[in-house]
Amino acid sequence: MSLRRRLAGLPVMRLYRDFRTAKLASDPVETAYGFRFAGNPAFLSPGWEPNQRRIITALLPKVAAFVDVGANHGIYTALAAHAGIQTVAIEPEDGNLRCLKATIAANGFPTEILPVAISDASGVLNLFGDGSTASVVQGWAGNTRTSHRLVPANTLDKLLAARWPGERVQDRCRRCRGPSARGRIGDARSQPTSILACKDTAQRCRYEREDVRLP
Repeated sequence: MSLRRRLAGLPVMRLYRDFRTAKLASDPVETAYGFRFAGNPAFLSPGWEPNQRRIITALLPKVAAFVDVGANHGIYTALAAHAGIQTVAIEPEDGNLRCLKATIAANGFPTEILPVAISDASGVLNLFGDGSTASVVQGWAGNTRTSHRLVPANTLDKLLAARWPGERVQDRCRRCRGPSARGRIGDARSQPTSILACKDTAQRCRYEREDVRLP
């Protein structure tokens, strides 16, 4: 992990990150995708997660719904919503939620936001760090082990079970963001597709699967 990334994750930098988040959320920008985005401009770069973006955009026409687990500032949520796909964005971190809500509001997307962490059981979890490095996993992407707060947690089953019976659902989750980000969406007739993205210290996606059936 780069020194810049480590420094950005220090608790003392939180005031700067809060200021920057507020600025981004207050000034959505036009994008080449045809929607307005109120988040980190790096997410709009063609070089940012190109494989994951390619897979998701290729699968969107084939699904009835898109579930963005760990939505962050909402770039994938916006891509799906702009394509007319029923979209659910799941994000527990306050700063990320601010940008996510601003993007949805700027475009009038009928997107459902669930401000919780996804886990293998209902309850509360410690969320370490903040912003893009926030995770319920200590030390993930350089987040601090000392700065943390409690956030509500739930399972995909309890949140979305039987929501889309018999339909194909696309789920994007980061495996390294919780004890278990996996769960069943819909009933036995549904065909959920999961996009799994786990990042190593070089910030490269190591696990990108085009068609992973959730158990």
